[in-house]
Amino acid sequence: MYRRFLSFLAGVMAFLSVPSMQAQEASIFSPKNEYAFEEVIKVEYSFNAKADSASQPNFEDFMRISGPNRSNSTTYTNGKIESSIRLSYALRAKEGGKCTLPSLTFWLDGKAYPSKKLKIKIEEGQLTQDELFQMNQRRIFQSTQTPLGSKRIVLHPDDGFIELYSELGWNFLRALTAEEFESLSDLN
Repeated sequence: MYRRFLSFLAGVMAFLSVPSMQAQEASIFSPKNEYAFEEVIKVEYSFNAKADSASQPNFEDFMRISGPNRSNSTTYTNGKIESSIRLSYALRAKEGGKCTLPSLTFWLDGKAYPSKKLKIKIEEGQLTQDELFQMNQRRIFQSTQTPLGSKRIVLHPDDGFIELYSELGWNFLRALTAEEFESLSDLN
């Protein structure tokens, strides 16, 4: 009886360890098709299996601000194990016009799974190359001086808000409540 139970348990474990038999597919995603010249471009590559490795895309028309940021996911549903991987990047265009976000290739068991390329449009910038360079230098300097996750309170005459510092700079977190604004205004 004990041996039967062990062989049954071994069979169940073997069944559960087999990955799902879905077709592997690589994809590319960007939340927008058009960006302002000064705007940060977010792009995400995903693969619906646990990849062995991934190639680095050639972002020759872009400046890489951050990335690759890697996210792995494994789910177990109705006896199936499904894995996926996401690589995300934050970029800035070097020039305006039509640009192509390059393909990225995921590798699994020696086989290549390339994503498609994605065409986007970059509006012509109002900044000169020198102004863009100075803006990037300020952002780099600030990122070395400000720890990620820092918060700051910004007060205006009629309202205020809280910002959170991330890889992309200061980002709006939430507005101050009336009570918070009133108590902070009294400090001035």
